[in-house]
Amino acid sequence: MEDLIKNYTASASIVLQDNEALAAASSGLREIFSRSVINEHKEKVRNHFQILLKLDEQYTKHLSPQGTINELSMKSAQIQILSQARSMFVGAIKNYESSLTELEGQFQFKVSTTLAIVAILISILLTG
Repeated sequence: MEDLIKNYTASASIVLQDNEALAAASSGLREIFSRSVINEHKEKVRNHFQILLKLDEQYTKHLSPQGTINELSMKSAQIQILSQARSMFVGAIKNYESSLTELEGQFQFKVSTTLAIVAILISILLTG
């Protein structure tokens, strides 16, 4: 169970690093107009969800503990810690996914705005 807790917390840390990388990448001039940054991070989100599914398979095995009252009390405390670690990982993924969705919306807005400006310029050039 301790290894599972470590895996959840380590995975949450990796997601936070990826989220920071997304924020840094979205601030560069070239990256503002680059769809590849968004696609790269979408793939990372998918990978994080795959890791979550694999860890959750192990997680569910710990949800039906057996033993004496003392053992059950100890396992209950461990399960609470495990659940907190899992929640931290899930929360990190949700925040990352939310940041990615927001960035994608900004990207779409910038593309639409750029196309509108180009259309206006072409119209001015053709009529002038």
